[in-house]
Amino acid sequence: MEAFFSNALGAPHEYRAWFSDKVGLVILAKAGRPGDLHCRKQGDSGPYQNVYHDASQIKQVLLDYDTIELGKT
Repeated sequence: MEAFFSNALGAPHEYRAWFSDKVGLVILAKAGRPGDLHCRKQGDSGPYQNVYHDASQIKQVLLDYDTIELGKT
């Protein structure tokens, strides 16, 4: 499964990067709306949880994802 990390919640969290997750992330960020994203704390081997993020946290997750994706060669 694809995943990426972001510190948007103040500590590193792993985010699911399925196509549907990425689409939902972009929609929430563009709308400037809060919502739940599938993530888990870094190092946690448990299931991803729906975790509430405010609008600025969602935008930060998207920026972190974009930075990772643009850095791939």
